[in-house]
Amino acid sequence: MNVFNRLIAILVLIALLLLGAVIGAIPFMALDTARGALDWAALALRQTQEARPALFVVGQVAVVVASLAIFGFLLWLEMRRPYSGSAPLSLEGEAQADVTLDSVVQRLNWHLAQLADVTTARARVRGRGRLVDVEIEIETAPVVEVPMKTEEVVAVAREVVEERMGLHLGKINVRMRHAPFASRPA
Repeated sequence: MNVFNRLIAILVLIALLLLGAVIGAIPFMALDTARGALDWAALALRQTQEARPALFVVGQVAVVVASLAIFGFLLWLEMRRPYSGSAPLSLEGEAQADVTLDSVVQRLNWHLAQLADVTTARARVRGRGRLVDVEIEIETAPVVEVPMKTEEVVAVAREVVEERMGLHLGKINVRMRHAPFASRPA
């Protein structure tokens, strides 16, 4: 949703930028053009209403329903309660506790950075009900064997999330990037 919000905001800002520039550069011509377009639209609506009144009413209803559906849905998406940013622990009995997802990210980043041949580690964690999905970006030394290092990263993530933090692990996605080879002096 963030990408969609940004796209809409960018398009609206570009339209307002262009509109402001046109109105500022040629204000009287812009107003005359707008007035002419509104007069033409009003005339077209009147002619449609007189020629086909039933079609005009159907068009009105369609515009209202489409506006309510589209903009109501977008408003609902914008105002809905954001996810909590925490995940429930799996505890015995009546006890309940939540762990913030930021805590999970910090701990994963620290443990993954301690692995041999890992230069940087960055985890992203997302709660999905009672599950925690983990996305990990790792930069390694250029000589690392990818399958073995991936298995090691997954094992560490599973240990940290499930055993040390007491959460239920969902999906794990690992993206591995190699550091560049050092160039030899000529």
